[in-house]
Amino acid sequence: MSLAPLLSAPLTVQIHVVTVVIAIALTPLMLWGPKGTTLHRVTGRTWVVAMAVTALSSLAISSHFVPIHFGPIHILSVVVLSSLWMAISAARRGHIAKHRKIMRQLAFWSLLVTGAFTLIPGRMMFDVVTGG
Repeated sequence: MSLAPLLSAPLTVQIHVVTVVIAIALTPLMLWGPKGTTLHRVTGRTWVVAMAVTALSSLAISSHFVPIHFGPIHILSVVVLSSLWMAISAARRGHIAKHRKIMRQLAFWSLLVTGAFTLIPGRMMFDVVTGG
């Protein structure tokens, strides 16, 4: 493992990675901890803020796979932001099953699946994890 690629990356990339790490660390507590508690609410709010900052910061990161700034991955940022809004709205309206479903889908698709794609050889996180 080497943090050198991350430390030499632009600030927006560093913010993006830090907020992703926060969200990943909180995900087990949020998904499998007791629901309706103060801990769940605080963890959930922190997770939502981390995911929102992650999505917003990704909009400032250029896609290396297309000739324009925004690439297909940026669609995910919009999906994440709208999903966060829907999940919060569902919880506030008492639609807990819908809230739970959206949050689980967000955790799976935006953290697990896209996280796996960051570990493709040639990507910065691959270099961070493998040491270069």
